[in-house]
Amino acid sequence: RNVYSTELDHLEKNRFETAAIQGKRLVMLTDAKDYGGDGNVLKALTGQDWLRKEKKNKQQEEPFIFDGLVVIAANKPISFKDLSSAIPRRRVSIVFDRVTPIAKRRDLSTEFKPYIGGLLNWVLSMPADRVEDLLRNSEKHCAATAVAKKQTLIESNSLIAWLDNCVVFAPDNKVKVGSLATGNQVDKFQEAENWLYPNYAR
Repeated sequence: RNVYSTELDHLEKNRFETAAIQGKRLVMLTDAKDYGGDGNVLKALTGQDWLRKEKKNKQQEEPFIFDGLVVIAANKPISFKDLSSAIPRRRVSIVFDRVTPIAKRRDLSTEFKPYIGGLLNWVLSMPADRVEDLLRNSEKHCAATAVAKKQTLIESNSLIAWLDNCVVFAPDNKVKVGSLATGNQVDKFQEAENWLYPNYAR
């Protein structure tokens, strides 16, 4: 009753979807595929902004603020049109890239069953400020999340990927940023070795 499972596409495009989230503690976006939209509803959901509560054939109710967490499961980082820090600032990336060979797989649901109660008690007894610190400063507590954050940024943001691949920080040097105002796209691309924007565009 505390969990709601949906898809990113439904969340962003179906105006009735947010109504089902009210009162939940966790929203699961499973098997998320390439989205490419602005992610405005996701940003409102994770930024504690007001969300619409609209149901079919009913008058719109008072908006609400979601105070739970969101888990997104995807096979690769999701890209958004919004290249600002809004999504990366809210995201803690955890990479699961180790595949257990079929012959070595175990029934973990049965194997871990005796320990679930103790794990749950341990998690629930954790002070709220400790939980917040772990989430807000995950990179300080776990080096792997810092690596995952950088890799996720590179894979989901074309500007960051270009910076990582083509730009060197050299504070004592100068470089041109724009491009020649010829209006000719070919000319702009020919300047890609000396100008930053044409290099990015190429």
